[in-house]
Amino acid sequence: MAHRQLQGNLTVRAENLPPDEFGELGTTFNSLTEQLSASIQDLERQVQVSRKAENALAEERNVLRTLIDHVPDSIYVIDTEGRKTLTNPADLHYIGVHSEAEVLNKTDFEVFDPEMATRFWADNRDVIESQKPLLNREELVVDRQGNQYWLLTSKLPLRDSTGKVTGLVGIGRDITERKHAEDEIHRLNVELEQRVRQRTEQLELANHELKAFVYSVSHDLRAPLRAMNGFSQVLAEDYGSILDETAHDYIKRIQAASLRMSQLIEDLLQLSKVTRSEIRIAQVDLAELAREIAADLQAT
Repeated sequence: MAHRQLQGNLTVRAENLPPDEFGELGTTFNSLTEQLSASIQDLERQVQVSRKAENALAEERNVLRTLIDHVPDSIYVIDTEGRKTLTNPADLHYIGVHSEAEVLNKTDFEVFDPEMATRFWADNRDVIESQKPLLNREELVVDRQGNQYWLLTSKLPLRDSTGKVTGLVGIGRDITERKHAEDEIHRLNVELEQRVRQRTEQLELANHELKAFVYSVSHDLRAPLRAMNGFSQVLAEDYGSILDETAHDYIKRIQAASLRMSQLIEDLLQLSKVTRSEIRIAQVDLAELAREIAADLQAT
């Protein structure tokens, strides 16, 4: 409408102009019209590009928000004043609230108890001031209902397009079950160590009693063995002339058995000391040992 009115006004005024000026005016008007049309087309293209960019940005925001709202990890954004400007359902769950309105634009001191809030703000301030991330910090969080959660938290500096730090992004992963498992393993290890100490004490007591028993038995058995060996020797010397060959064989068997028993007692004493002795590697002739055992069995 404005374009037609302008054209009409120019037409009316053009009736009073000389022919040469009228021609120049028409040329100028056509040039302005073409420039205006080109500008309008360029503006329309820019508007289309801008709309496409806005649509693409909106889609990206929608995808990002969908991810933030549906991941099981707690995700939140805090500005340089400590106010929470973004949160997701998992974060709300660990706080113990049901809506964003209860935490948005609020500090940790308005959400958590003073002890936890002081601890959280110290980490937040350190990340913002140092501009360095805090990674994998194990934190105990108690929600408003008193439920306890262990979160593996990382906090990253948030920067604007100029690189200036405007806050931080926090991510917390629930490791409550893992911490409970670690506590249970620690408890079992402590219990196992206690049982091992008890069993060790019992074993040491049993070894001490066994040692005392072996010494007592060896002392009590050596005396009758010495009597057996001594009297058999006297019998062979004093009455050897009247004893036949079978009787002499019996005497030799008695003496050999008493010596064997004495050796067994000595071996028991050595065996009782084996737990306190250094292990020594030695060669053993198993064939010779087998022959000795076979000979003893054959004699028996």
